[in-house]
Amino acid sequence: MMAVHGRPRIGLGALWLPILLGPFLWGLTEVVLYPVSAQGCYTGFMPPAVPPAAAGAHWFNGIWVIVAVVLSALAMLLAIRSWSIVRGEDSSGDTVAIRVRFMALAGLIMSVVFLYAIAMYGVGIVLVGAPCG
Repeated sequence: MMAVHGRPRIGLGALWLPILLGPFLWGLTEVVLYPVSAQGCYTGFMPPAVPPAAAGAHWFNGIWVIVAVVLSALAMLLAIRSWSIVRGEDSSGDTVAIRVRFMALAGLIMSVVFLYAIAMYGVGIVLVGAPCG
């Protein structure tokens, strides 16, 4: 972080990552966990020869959710850091500072919302296991 004219400078990655990482991880979690969980139920017209718990889908789902929650929490910490840097600045009339402040706040909101969404989706998948129950 470098100071320009007395103001701290925040990189574009620190602003964009909290905005984009949460939705990306949530979508990836939806795309990956549902087929893995459904595969544990039925592989076709016949029930599986191995019970879903023994197929390893439950453990894979748990590990996937933990990794997604940790990455989303790291994005949230980055958003908190960015917001704390720009929060106290006087940005009246400076359009760049206003945009940076908006992106920092948007990143904070997005990362919190999608961290909650990933955690709640993961709790359901991990506790229930297979969606065909």
